[in-house]
Amino acid sequence: MFKKLLIVVVALLIATPAIAQWRRTTYSIKTSDDSTALVVDKTGRLFTEAIRLERNNSTDNVYVMYKQTPATADTALYFEQSYGLPATEGEVDLNWVVTDAIDVEYAGDTNWHFATIDTVMGTHGRFKILGEGLNPNNTTLTIKVMK
Repeated sequence: MFKKLLIVVVALLIATPAIAQWRRTTYSIKTSDDSTALVVDKTGRLFTEAIRLERNNSTDNVYVMYKQTPATADTALYFEQSYGLPATEGEVDLNWVVTDAIDVEYAGDTNWHFATIDTVMGTHGRFKILGEGLNPNNTTLTIKVMK
């Protein structure tokens, strides 16, 4: 009986990492004031609220879905990582490093797009969004992260 139980426990321990990879959590990215509509000024800069990446390891991918409205908007989307929370949410912090230029020429449609962040070394991440032109006042990005 003990041998059978031991075999079952070992099989579960071996299978757990494979099973865990199929469980993904989706987060709606927010601004520092808890809005999921990320409003981008004409040529402004916006930092999203930081999210925890600690459950990832450097071999796990983080998947990003994003879209903007209107289609005439011109924005750039970057991902930053750090070892801790920013000193002030939504502000520049020199302890944050741009690790991925997700879409630096995003213009022309309002469809969902996908990107993969394949190297996660920091414990926290956030997005930096830049307005790249004379965007309408109602320019917004919506970002979802799956990890």
